[in-house]
Amino acid sequence: MVDISHVGLLEAHLFAQFDRQKQLMNGKPHQSEFPLPFAEPPVQVVQVIVESERLDRLSPALRLPRQIQHYMSLVDYIQTVKDEDHIKRALQAHFERLVVYHNRFLSKLDRGF
Repeated sequence: MVDISHVGLLEAHLFAQFDRQKQLMNGKPHQSEFPLPFAEPPVQVVQVIVESERLDRLSPALRLPRQIQHYMSLVDYIQTVKDEDHIKRALQAHFERLVVYHNRFLSKLDRGF
């Protein structure tokens, strides 16, 4: 169990760790390139939706349109509201995911759904 006073440090550490694996999209990146002053808690997996729904949501035919909408919303937000580095960073992450979902969609089409 992590002491409540360490939550911010742990969040920054985990954000940096996962962001190195695959760029995260929410919020400003945390700077955490230092060792934690406590042991990192064990990994926990908590599934919040039933497995069949989770698998359905992986469908490229569903993910691609949603990703396009997210990307378009961020472009609009940048153009009409705020142009900040962390938002452009999120836009880049959405674009990279869009390309992945686009390729999976086309690949699935080639295999005949």
